[in-house]
Amino acid sequence: MDKVEVALRRFWYFCDVIHPVKCRFDFPRDPKDAKFIELAIASKATHIASGDNDLLGLATGHGDAANRFRQRAPQTKVVDARTFLTEIEAAQRAD
Repeated sequence: MDKVEVALRRFWYFCDVIHPVKCRFDFPRDPKDAKFIELAIASKATHIASGDNDLLGLATGHGDAANRFRQRAPQTKVVDARTFLTEIEAAQRAD
């Protein structure tokens, strides 16, 4: 198995399939990302893993969208892919 396949298998172990949700989150900085934010909120996701600076900015941003996101999804961490995999590996070791 290559590293991508291993990462995908780990991902599928920890994920849930969510039926489509209506996109109501207004994200003017990058409207195409609004669907991912709404999905994270609807699913009560623990993480959003992304390399997209617009999404990564939600975690620490001071704008209206960042504040609304943290208010609606306080349990959701927005991290880069490397951090996400590190946290998943740490969780697996803890089990």
